[in-house]
Amino acid sequence: MSDYERGFRDGWGAAMERLQNPEWGFTRDIIMEKGTGKRKPRKRPASKKQKLLKTMTDKKWKTYKGKKTWIQIRAQVSRSQAYKKKARRL
Repeated sequence: MSDYERGFRDGWGAAMERLQNPEWGFTRDIIMEKGTGKRKPRKRPASKKQKLLKTMTDKKWKTYKGKKTWIQIRAQVSRSQAYKKKARRL
């Protein structure tokens, strides 16, 4: 084992021991839960314009899928006259 690996292992162990200290308020279980990859729900609902943009982008996505990225299609829709007209009427 190299010096680097040994130092990393020792540092990791020291950090985990320190996190177990109740004064800090952290535990190993909390640290491990953060990396689960679960997404949190939106904190507020999307606006009417954002919902309109998403629905219009969904329709275009079906035709351009594989040729363009979602971002490119969304940008194209947001610049379109049809989107602007519908957004004004909201």
